Amino acid sequence: MSVSKEEIKSLFSSSNNGFATVEYITKLKTAAAHKHLPLFKHSVIQVQLFSTETAYETAVKNSAEKLSGEKPEFKKSTNHFTHDPECYSIVTGANGNEMLYCRVIRPLKSEFFLGKDLISMENAALYMTPSEAKKMLTAGEPTHNKTNDVVHGVVIRTISLSNLKRVAGKGQELGEHVPFQSEVA
Repeated sequence: MSVSKEEIKSLFSSSNNGFATVEYITKLKTAAAHKHLPLFKHSVIQVQLFSTETAYETAVKNSAEKLSGEKPEFKKSTNHFTHDPECYSIVTGANGNEMLYCRVIRPLKSEFFLGKDLISMENAALYMTPSEAKKMLTAGEPTHNKTNDVVHGVVIRTISLSNLKRVAGKGQELGEHVPFQSEVA
């Protein structure tokens, strides 16, 4: 069961920025030698969802100000996503994949599975492509936006709506928690 974009839009429309807890499962990118292995990550994170581009830009400016002591000029660059006009945090990629565009506030839970076996993040990294492993192991470091020459701590994730299991926010819960083991055949 996944959460639909209509359900998310009903909670976080153009007039409702908000914070939510998001639960999702992703298949991780493995190195060519391990492409046959089923490697997954089950995550629960607290996120900020944006109703507008301005709300996103404000979050980046505030974060940069905390790091540098000065509020920078910042204007979001164009990207390869099309943002939903009713909810900035719903995006469609060039391939037509609909995703949740969200700011990670803090991770609450991360579990890694090789098939149905729980493994450590470090062991999961051994099976991944070097670039994906490095990204995972160094998560949380400040980002340097070269276009605006701004260093900030806003970490954006795009999560495929088909991977979402639960979104809880605004006093409501969409979807439901399903233990990871029951998801994998």
